[in-house]
Amino acid sequence: MKYYIQNVNAGYLGNALIFWAQNSNGYTADLNKAHQFTWDEAHKICTGDPEKNKAWPVNYIDNSNGMQRIVDVQYLSTTHIVNFKMELTEGKYKNTQHKDPPTVSRNNIIDPPPSRL
Repeated sequence: MKYYIQNVNAGYLGNALIFWAQNSNGYTADLNKAHQFTWDEAHKICTGDPEKNKAWPVNYIDNSNGMQRIVDVQYLSTTHIVNFKMELTEGKYKNTQHKDPPTVSRNNIIDPPPSRL
């Protein structure tokens, strides 16, 4: 079984728990970047400072109702917002924007900023 280690002293990011990151890279709320520890590793860390470090089973966290798909605004570019311009003509609103919204692909999405945790 694998475990995520929560650093209680790191607090929360919104309502998200903060876990030890991969490669001793600080802490993260992103489970894709969180380190998954073996039982032996988790036991050693958590018995060393049990008030600070809490082990959560990966299967429990990954399959819990607490897992949600959310959008982190720091990874978005406002250039992809569609601005629907409406014009009142003859008592009816008419869309005056005739161009298609920008095409989104992995190549034109901005790179995420480096982790601050």
